[in-house]
Amino acid sequence: MSLRRRLALLLVIALALVQGATMAVLYARTRAQIESEAQVRLGQAQLLFDQHLAELGDRLAESARILTLDFALREAVATDERATAASALRNFGRRIGASRAQFIGLDGTVRGDSNGGISNEKFPYPGLLKTADSQPAGGVAVIDGRPWRLVVAPVLAPEPIGWIAIAVEIDSALAEQLARRVPIAASVAIVSERSSGLWRVAGASSGAFEPDYEAIQNATAAPARIEHQGETYLVLSTPIRTVETSPPVRAVLEYGLDAALAPYRPWVLSLLIVQAVGLLAAFIGAVLIARGVARPIEALADAALRIEAGDYSVPARRTLRPGEAANEVRRLSAAFDSMLRALRERETRIRHQAEHDLLTGLPNRVTLERWLQGKLDDGEPEAGMALIGLRRLPEIVNTLGHEVGDNVIAAAADRIGNAVGIDGNIARVAETVFAVTVFDHSEERVAAVARRVHEAFDIPFAVNDLAIDLDAAIGTATYPDGAVSARALLQHADVALYAAQQSEARVIAYDATRDPHRPERLSLMSELRRAIDDDALTLVFQPKIDVTTGQVRGAEALVRWTHPRHGPVSPAEFIPLAEETGTIRFLSRWVLRKSIRKLAEWRTMGLDLKLAVNLSVRDLGDRSLPEHVSDLLLQSAVPPDRLTLEITESAVMRDPDAALVVLERLAALGVDLSVDDFGVGQSSFSYLRRLPVAELKIDQSFVRPLAASADDRSIVRAIVELARALNLRVVAEGVEDADSLELLAGFGCDGAQGYFIARPLEAARFEDFARQPPVPSKFAVT
Repeated sequence: MSLRRRLALLLVIALALVQGATMAVLYARTRAQIESEAQVRLGQAQLLFDQHLAELGDRLAESARILTLDFALREAVATDERATAASALRNFGRRIGASRAQFIGLDGTVRGDSNGGISNEKFPYPGLLKTADSQPAGGVAVIDGRPWRLVVAPVLAPEPIGWIAIAVEIDSALAEQLARRVPIAASVAIVSERSSGLWRVAGASSGAFEPDYEAIQNATAAPARIEHQGETYLVLSTPIRTVETSPPVRAVLEYGLDAALAPYRPWVLSLLIVQAVGLLAAFIGAVLIARGVARPIEALADAALRIEAGDYSVPARRTLRPGEAANEVRRLSAAFDSMLRALRERETRIRHQAEHDLLTGLPNRVTLERWLQGKLDDGEPEAGMALIGLRRLPEIVNTLGHEVGDNVIAAAADRIGNAVGIDGNIARVAETVFAVTVFDHSEERVAAVARRVHEAFDIPFAVNDLAIDLDAAIGTATYPDGAVSARALLQHADVALYAAQQSEARVIAYDATRDPHRPERLSLMSELRRAIDDDALTLVFQPKIDVTTGQVRGAEALVRWTHPRHGPVSPAEFIPLAEETGTIRFLSRWVLRKSIRKLAEWRTMGLDLKLAVNLSVRDLGDRSLPEHVSDLLLQSAVPPDRLTLEITESAVMRDPDAALVVLERLAALGVDLSVDDFGVGQSSFSYLRRLPVAELKIDQSFVRPLAASADDRSIVRAIVELARALNLRVVAEGVEDADSLELLAGFGCDGAQGYFIARPLEAARFEDFARQPPVPSKFAVT
């Protein structure tokens, strides 16, 4: 919808809402006023009903008094001439307009009835007879299921000889009389209760309807609103006073609100017509106003859409038509033109800053990736990428400050550019990393460019009279060679650069087998954690023997994983993976739980063995590990000295102080600690002296060539003597021949393990192996 249509529609809708709200308020106020006045008038009607019935009663009482003075009637009563009395009652009833007259004897029986002749029925209201012992008495009473205005008068001669009862039926005629006395146009229905909850209409005025029991009950205290045949009524149920023991009688007043509002409908219709005409006029005016306002704004909106599409050409000013806000739109148009020029200049600067490095002016990583992907999409067959990492730049910035660091970066960019020449394109993709992209026989060319750049960094940088040696590590990758996109090529080069920074070789090409980010490796990470949770790993046990006796003293627990799709996965693959992801802590706890349970099983089988479990560098930083190990030992009732925890020198040296805290708490439990791969780590003797260990394990790199290498024999002998001096046990791992085992025994080594003794065995085979007698031939079992 266009702007002008929206403006016109908005104005018309606003006016229509105001008109509608006005009509609704007026109608609601009028209806409320009529209803309020009707409630007051209905309340006044209650008093009028009582007054009318009282006047009727007075007339009947006077007529009854006159009747009792009639000589013929008194003589008929005195002589019990019932037929004569009934005839006199009928004649008199017709003269005074009574519906019914009765002669009642002193025993309370009806001896004459104007409607039924002679009757011996009991008068239904004996209490009323007692009240009328000397003068007339009466009220409303229900006789034969119908309400009557009843008056009873005594017949005296001069003592009471009976009573005369005169009644007028409260029927539709009386209801019409009552309705005429109501100060509003309401209908009246007279109802009497037949039984509990059931009412009978005795009489009703014209237009009255029969209300249900619930409506009568709800309309007792105040007028109630009732829906009847789609119309709304105000109903008031007022009780009519009855004689004692008579069923209740009510007068129900019904006032139609919709009928009361009928005179106002022509006025409402006239008002609606006036509003419709006003709305039409407003619509025409709104269209004219909206056209004058919207045209210049629509022109500016079109220009804004061109800006959104990247078209920054300044729109030509157009001539304003009569009725348009010339000054305001002219100022807006001029401001818009000025804004366009500023936006064009600013976007040019922002785009350049977003796509280039501010310090060197080179393209950044995002620009390089987009440009390279465009080249590949255009069919470039080969591409090479070299990432140059400035290794010592953070140290230079920390020592000499950011200003010197910025100068070094700018100089490094110039030097890389000179080394690359026209053979490649340069970008700065990170704080300390530059990228060089080459095409055409890229594998050879990227290697040649990398060598030239590396040689360019052999010369120190002269910055602010300082000679700064800036080392460079370079990682290279090529396309396609496994990279399917520019991003993948950059990622491969990142992996190679990381390897170069960790290596003495400063230029390293990407090797997919060493890529920690390849998809199958990422999948293996989650599958390893799932295997731990599902208890899908197994333990094998490599025996450890006493070198002097050949007796099996224990074993080293080793974890194995058989993948459901890939088969057996080497520990050399998933253990480093677990170290990288932090899953090693869950893996270590799984191995500890299974190993301690296995120790408990062996004790029940009569095998008193020690079992060694390897701990990782992350385990040594876990301060909750000692408590966990203690809980497992207590649950399985395994003595702590049956468990040996093996740690490496490098793991301890990663964070010696934190590791010592955990190790000392483990040693306090009574668990044996062993330094694994001793001799190839980086620990100092001062830390070795502080470690609460009980055992050293000589690394297999010294044990395997033991029989053939005099140097290795000297190293092993020195390690054994050092352990003796520190009062530590010594275990050699990697024993693969009898000569090495014999030499170890001669050096005084305590224990040994290796393929010559036994390969890692499943639990059942290890238990059989441990039960064999310690004879020399046992050493050849595999």
